Parts: sequence; C-alpha cells; structure tokens
Amino acid sequence: KKLIIEFFPEGGNLVTGLKNVLGLKITDEKGKGIALEGRITDQDGSLISMFRSYEFGLGQLQFKVEPETDYYAEIEIDGKLEKYPVPKPISKGYVLQVSNKGESIRIRASTNIANGLNGSFLLGHLRGNLLLKHFQENKAQNTYEIKLSTAELNDGVASFTLFTPEGEPICERLVFIENPNN
Repeated sequence: KKLIIEFFPEGGNLVTGLKNVLGLKITDEKGKGIALEGRITDQDGSLISMFRSYEFGLGQLQFKVEPETDYYAEIEIDGKLEKYPVPKPISKGYVLQVSNKGESIRIRASTNIANGLNGSFLLGHLRGNLLLKHFQENKAQNTYEIKLSTAELNDGVASFTLFTPEGEPICERLVFIENPNN
C-alpha cells in the first residue's frame, strides 16, 4: 500500500534544542486513516522515539530536536522499511504546549532564545472570556509551566496565545475542555 504521512509540529515548527510534540496523520491513497506503529530515527539510523497511529490514522510523539540533525519516520510495509522525512526544525523559536489532563490543563512555554520569555505574556480565552493572564518576568528562565484547574471552566474550546513584550503573538494553541459538572 502507498501511505501518505503528514506531520504537524505543535505550534507550527519543530524548534532545535527543545522538547517538541509532533502530531502525525497516516492515510492510504484514498484518505482513509491507518492504524500502525513506526519509529522516528535520525540520519544515522539511531532510534529517537516510537510512535503509533490509531483508528483514524492520528498519532503523536514527543522528542527533543537536536541541531543539524535530520529525522525520519520509518514504517515497515509488507516487509519493506519505508522512510519519510520529518519537517526540518528552525534554529530559534518558541514552543507552546497545551495538554488537557481532565482535571487540569497543563501549559508549557519554552524557547531557545536567550531571555526570550522575559517580559512575555500568556493569555487564555474560553467563549470570549479571559481565563488566564500570565506575565513572565524571570530573565533566567527559558521554560515555564502553568497548571490550570478545569473545575470552574465551562465546556468549549480554549485558546492560549503567547505574546512578546511588544504584544506580537508568537504561538497559539487550542484545547477542548469538557467539564463533567456542566
């Protein structure tokens, strides 16, 4: 079978030196999702991470992206190993990771730019209402994490945007919140 693999780095780009989340979608030539297992390797063939796609061909994995390294998704199809190139990372940038843990939302902002988060701010909205406003003032930190309880939140899609000190949006993530108490 001919497979089509699409890669979706969380935040739009893989960023060197940071832990990145890489989403992937595996379909056949007709667009039907395929459940299978594979691995991410570097240009030397070293194993970086295993991955699995599920019923609709969707999967994700996390790995730290190293500079000047090419990555490949390897999948065995009918006894033959197929290699698919992973998108090239950018050398400087930001990563905003948002994950729903049920009782809480975990938000992690990181950068490989010196003092890149100093003066930045993170806003969260849900149904037009502000649910998070965080200013980052620690010059030494290039990563921070926020845990936000979902107990008092309504159901819906929450949007989190990371801004530079000048107000320029640099990363945005969406997450669905399902509160069983609503």
